[in-house]
Amino acid sequence: MPSVQELPPSFGEQAHMPGRKDRVHVLHTKRSLGSLEHMRIDRDSAPPVPPVPPVPAVTPAPKSSSKGHTVVMERRPSRAALRPSAKVTSCEEHYKNKTSMRSVFTDPAHRLYVDDAPLPKPLPDECVVRVRASGICGSDCTSWRKGSIGGHDVQAPLRLGHESAGEIVAVGSTVRNLKLGDRVCIEPGIACGTCRQCRSGWYNLCPQVKFISVAPCHGTLAEYVAHPASWLHKLSPDTDFREGALIEPMSIALASVRRADLKLGHSVAIIGAGSIGLMIYLLAKASGATPITLVDSSQARLDFAVSALGVRPSEVVRADPQGTPTAEAARIIESMSGTRPDIVFECTGFPGPVHVAIEALELGGVLTEVGIGANVDNLPFSDMLHRQIDLRFVMRANSCFEDCIKLLENGIVNPKPLVTHNYTLEEAPTAFAAASHPQAGAVKVHIVS
Repeated sequence: MPSVQELPPSFGEQAHMPGRKDRVHVLHTKRSLGSLEHMRIDRDSAPPVPPVPPVPAVTPAPKSSSKGHTVVMERRPSRAALRPSAKVTSCEEHYKNKTSMRSVFTDPAHRLYVDDAPLPKPLPDECVVRVRASGICGSDCTSWRKGSIGGHDVQAPLRLGHESAGEIVAVGSTVRNLKLGDRVCIEPGIACGTCRQCRSGWYNLCPQVKFISVAPCHGTLAEYVAHPASWLHKLSPDTDFREGALIEPMSIALASVRRADLKLGHSVAIIGAGSIGLMIYLLAKASGATPITLVDSSQARLDFAVSALGVRPSEVVRADPQGTPTAEAARIIESMSGTRPDIVFECTGFPGPVHVAIEALELGGVLTEVGIGANVDNLPFSDMLHRQIDLRFVMRANSCFEDCIKLLENGIVNPKPLVTHNYTLEEAPTAFAAASHPQAGAVKVHIVS
């Protein structure tokens, strides 16, 4: 058996479903972002991230196993290591000289461990990417702790991860749009391209989608990943890998804003100040929404939003989990100077905030459900009918990756401060502990190399 670093079975906060976004070149729809050009910001000018509490301790793995492998905690890479390399060939040579690679797995016994895996070779339409940065999604933690996500059970060792960026070290024989050394981010959902949904432009709903990190498809928490070139998105040479790894969750936020049909001047409330909720805040702000209120039951998360993202103190409301929907909705309206929100983004995945959102909305308002959780009972359909409240859901993203890259690389939004914790691949058990336990103070945890 491989060496295992096991963690306690307690659950952290529930996060959004994996951003199973599927992209087919012939269906990709470009959208104009010209209206946002005047709202550029400096990506490197964000306030410093405040200190976070220490990560819960993890029991070290046994020193050896039947394979003789040891899990070693390596020194974290410097910032310079994540910037463009002048010697692209060194990565190619490193790949050519290897016969196996390190990967992060979970299994039906809910273990989380780092082990050796075969080195991938590209099919004719694929590229091999040296993964340089990967975010840990709440769905990764759910697959590990619960052994299932979205009805897909972990029935064998499964490699986790789907928020990744890296550089190309091998190119398939038929690939023409990418080359060795290109920096790319990975879109994890691979749609069939031939079903009714794909052919009508709704490829995010493809019933045959293969979504990496959702059983049985292996994910990207590994040194190298082979992936279809059509689902790799080129980054500029000076884009930080950690920024590239934020494109996948940012695409969920952009899909949410588009589903809500948010326009200049709309009033907006965002319930849930996790990484997706905070990205929605950045996009809503860039889109000209006003006023905006950010709601969360965690004062630490609200303080982080103020200090790291420049959210105004007047824009945050600390929710009372014991409060009634009517009382909590009144607090949201009060924070907006008596204005009811035209749009509410519900990003927690819990039933209670759904009722709060419905109570708070303006006549003809839109509730956009981003969080994925348990079924919600006793929705006030009669009230929603008479107030003409729209209820819209977000399932993955549709043609959002390229636009997210433009928004990031042109400085219109800056999600980089959301990355509060960085670990090496060998430190993955500690990284998952930080991502799973609220007391760690993590917003977005990255594994970098």
